[in-house]
Amino acid sequence: MIRLSKNKPKETIEFVIRLQDKERQLIEGAIAAYQINKVATPIADLAAGLFSTREGVAIFLSILAASIGFVYVDQGGEIGDLLSSFMTQREQAIAEGVIGTTVAWGPFWPFSLVKWIAGMESPDWGAPFDPVATGAGTASSGFTGPGRG
Repeated sequence: MIRLSKNKPKETIEFVIRLQDKERQLIEGAIAAYQINKVATPIADLAAGLFSTREGVAIFLSILAASIGFVYVDQGGEIGDLLSSFMTQREQAIAEGVIGTTVAWGPFWPFSLVKWIAGMESPDWGAPFDPVATGAGTASSGFTGPGRG
């Protein structure tokens, strides 16, 4: 057993480490990477688990369909069959007018991005970026906005 002295120390030595801006930036970057890793790892594990099963893909496609604006009905089969039935049901919803083919990029742009990735055509970028009409139904490559006719 080790016995430590109960006497008070005669002197105290203090070491100070001072970092310059470059070292601070490196440490801040390492801390940010560590924090991102701690958040991203569980999300990646969840996504890997979700997409590794047929049921997980069906749940994802149901959520995606609901965010686009139609109801996805799981018709069974393998993962490839789920994707083809999703695309078929999406095309039927477009043909029936349940959902449109353009996407408006408003304050909920992540959901609009999901819609665009799901196969929607030409996003509607909003007023400052709409193409300028130049006659009989054609559009030029110019954009409207401040200082642009």
